[in-house]
Amino acid sequence: MYQRELKSSKILCNKVIEKLKNNIEETEKLIAFFKSFNLPLYIDLSIKHRPLYYQLNENDMNIPMNIHRIFSNFVHIHNLLFKQVIQHHQILKDIISDVEGKIDTVNGRLSNIHIIAAMPTMEKKEQELVIDFNIGDQVLYKDDDIVKIIDINKNVPIDEEPIIYIQFDDRRVRDVLMKDLTEIESENFLDSDDDDDETDNITEENAKNISQKLIHSFFN
Repeated sequence: MYQRELKSSKILCNKVIEKLKNNIEETEKLIAFFKSFNLPLYIDLSIKHRPLYYQLNENDMNIPMNIHRIFSNFVHIHNLLFKQVIQHHQILKDIISDVEGKIDTVNGRLSNIHIIAAMPTMEKKEQELVIDFNIGDQVLYKDDDIVKIIDINKNVPIDEEPIIYIQFDDRRVRDVLMKDLTEIESENFLDSDDDDDETDNITEENAKNISQKLIHSFFN
């Protein structure tokens, strides 16, 4: 879920950057447009008053009274718009830089998720080494019943033990933890030793009886 949200955020950030770059291209065209004006000419016209225009064309009566102010206002408005466009261009660059930084953060978190996702596999391999039981083993369940292990589920969280499935003599199956089971190999080993001792004792006793019979047969 968290990984999906990070990927969605990355896609959204990429789309935002794409639109911002398109916007910044249009802004750069506006900057080029304002730079293309022959501004020195308009500045020169802004300081020429109406009588100078009459000297060039005495019959033109449509020359405004404050023609120099018209050109002066044009120069001021031009400069104000030009500065605003440059400021907008800088703001766009800052936003793009900020969004790219967020993408780097998202990429870093995604990388951490991939690293964390790889860790359970390593730890599960170590966990497998700790498991003492195998499928098919005969074990003692809660010191009461001898059962058979039919399956071991190792696909569990890191901090949990594997789930072991056991089968009773009546074919019942249930899942248990390792702590509920006890190996019975050592007990069988002890039992086998006891059996060997009993066998040895019986053999010695038989040997004594045979020896006694032989002695009696010689003397009789």
